[in-house]
Amino acid sequence: MAEYDLTLWIAPNLDRHLVFPLLEFLQERQLYDDNHVLKAKINLLNNTNMVDYAMDIHKTLYHTEDIPQDMVERRADVVARLKSLEDAAAPLVAFLQNPAVVQELRADKHYNLQMLNDKYQIGAAQIEALYQYAKFQFECGSYSGAADYLYQYRALCTNSERSLNALWGKLAAEVLMQNWDIALEELNRLKEIIDSKNFSSPINQVQSRIWLMHWSLFIFFNHDNGRTQIIDLFNQDKYLNAIQTSAPHLLRYLATAFIVNKRRRPQFKDFIKVIQQEQNSYKDPITEFLACVYVNYDFDGAQKKMRECEEVILNDPFLVQKQKRRISCNADDPVGFASNLGLTDELSMQLNRYHESRSYDASASEAPKSTRAATVIKKSESEGKPDLNCVTTRTGKRSRPCSWKRRKCKKQKQSTAEDVDLNIQCKFLPNNTDCMLANQQHGNTN
Repeated sequence: MAEYDLTLWIAPNLDRHLVFPLLEFLQERQLYDDNHVLKAKINLLNNTNMVDYAMDIHKTLYHTEDIPQDMVERRADVVARLKSLEDAAAPLVAFLQNPAVVQELRADKHYNLQMLNDKYQIGAAQIEALYQYAKFQFECGSYSGAADYLYQYRALCTNSERSLNALWGKLAAEVLMQNWDIALEELNRLKEIIDSKNFSSPINQVQSRIWLMHWSLFIFFNHDNGRTQIIDLFNQDKYLNAIQTSAPHLLRYLATAFIVNKRRRPQFKDFIKVIQQEQNSYKDPITEFLACVYVNYDFDGAQKKMRECEEVILNDPFLVQKQKRRISCNADDPVGFASNLGLTDELSMQLNRYHESRSYDASASEAPKSTRAATVIKKSESEGKPDLNCVTTRTGKRSRPCSWKRRKCKKQKQSTAEDVDLNIQCKFLPNNTDCMLANQQHGNTN
């Protein structure tokens, strides 16, 4: 289902190395023509030092063993540049690889710089060479070495901007190595810096938050506690405002986190308002599913959207990480589908009650909306049973039973199963919003 693929919106907010896993997923799912995906990989690799990988893709794309001369020359340049940077950073690398002398370092960076210069003749030039060496290794696809050197560089660097760039690179390297625990620590560290740093422009700070949220998708949908932590991050006012302003497509992932999180959070009602507000700027089957259930109270539409949600989940590189088994789309088993999708027990029960109510009274369900409630009430009275949950078209009100019914209700200890079933349409809605459904169904009948 390429219609709901978000790669074109997500990729511009990622480091180009983080885009490769997305392209690999698209190629595996065959959402696009295979040659188009391979060409996209080649274009990405042109600005990196992963020349050998580019050569392999070229062979696959053009079905040849011949390598273009420009690729051969570029590979030679990359090897020569790597050797040069390695030699420039060698004194500092040798120092950092010696556990005995590393113990001389302290928390005071200025002391460390002075000590390195006086005792080991290691100055600012060698520290800058270490950064360039780490960055070049990252561009070559050597993420392990890059992560180590960037960590050591940040311990010596006194330039805040360069240290921030190194932290972004360290985070990307840990994500690409799938070290989710370490990546989460770097993500939180980066968030603290972004929230506390004085940016030259508020727009730059908003953009940094947008980048952070996009990068965090790799972590939150692979980390064991990611479903909760993505809500903690994305639902903060500053970050939610950034989503609404520049990245509404991220609502898909926040909506999914709310759905699969078994602890119904107090923020959920406010998030539903955001879904309602942003329907014109962004919507997909997942956000439309929530709108059907909690905004429009359209459970027929919700069941249809659930079927589309399966395709969206299976073709999303982040959401599919939580999809361990094939989802059943059997319309006769809405609860089984909801459970497989990861919905909360409460919502599953609501859908089940609604599903049962649809087969209860065909005459009532097929009647016009303006007469549907009257049909149910008439049937109840014809059987001599009080309608304990009478509804009225008055907004926000529930009609009180007449006096003889009220006296009879006091004598009756409990309702029979038939009484409950007769009024099931007023019981399945979330948050006791039965009167709102009555208004929606009957229209203006006053």
